[in-house]
Amino acid sequence: MPQANGLQFTARVGEFPSDVFSVISFALTEGLSELFHGRLIMASTDPGIQASDVLEQPVDLVVWQDGTSLRRFTGVVNEFARGDTGHRRTRYELIIQPPLWRLGLMHNSRIFQTQTTDTIVRTLLEERGIVDSVFDLKRAPQEREYCVQHRESDLAFIERLAAEEGWHYRYQHGSVEGDEQPGLILADHHGDAPRLEPAEYNGTAGGSTKQPAVFRLRYEERVRAASVATKDYTFKNPAYALMHEHSASGTRHRQDYQHFDYPGRFKADASGQAFTEASLDALRNDASTANGESNRPDFTCGAKVELTHHNSAR
Repeated sequence: MPQANGLQFTARVGEFPSDVFSVISFALTEGLSELFHGRLIMASTDPGIQASDVLEQPVDLVVWQDGTSLRRFTGVVNEFARGDTGHRRTRYELIIQPPLWRLGLMHNSRIFQTQTTDTIVRTLLEERGIVDSVFDLKRAPQEREYCVQHRESDLAFIERLAAEEGWHYRYQHGSVEGDEQPGLILADHHGDAPRLEPAEYNGTAGGSTKQPAVFRLRYEERVRAASVATKDYTFKNPAYALMHEHSASGTRHRQDYQHFDYPGRFKADASGQAFTEASLDALRNDASTANGESNRPDFTCGAKVELTHHNSAR
């Protein structure tokens, strides 16, 4: 049923008909390089739905406003609970996450030789049936002579390699119309990130207003490392100083806050400089942040948006 503000949620679970479940409420959190986590409270006139019918099934959740579809969320059920049965309906609760979640259940130790990082990651994804991944990379990964997954989950291994390369990942839920399909995107830049329509700031609006706006905003800055230096050893030329440095630009505090690391886990200058830059980005990823609240349904993880009508907007 639509809410007083015109919002309505519908969800299709696996092969169940679309009218089996009614969405009472849902909450979903997602972030860059994180598995999104959705909690759906559902109701159904069928009191006999079993966990085996639902677990690991795909879920397609759509947000509607006054009969118009606004946003789509897609995931896989990894938790199921059946609650109380009332006069007509039984309450159910589902937890959904992206298919990438499955890789956290696979724990392994193995060796990859003379392969690039994207080839290794693609192999791990395809082993779990994730074939809809997109690698949006500006810098071609260097071949790794010897790469070891050591007593860690496939997901932890992928995230470790991505951190070394300076990659982030996000999940694309797909469009309601179907012209954009769900998929996993791994990238080393934000240049091709989706760009949304400008968001208007309205500090006097409340969360129940229908007018799209940002109605809370908090901007923060923190002192973090100003530079990174990494060093390693090459047996091919022991006298060579295999060292790389990278400094942040535009810092407003002292420049001598340096983070030094040895060994840098690289064998050549090409990968050494890239690893050093990625390390500084990681150390400074929360140097400046903004937190806010909005009722814009199109806000999505990894997208870019310009804030207007705020006294510090830029």
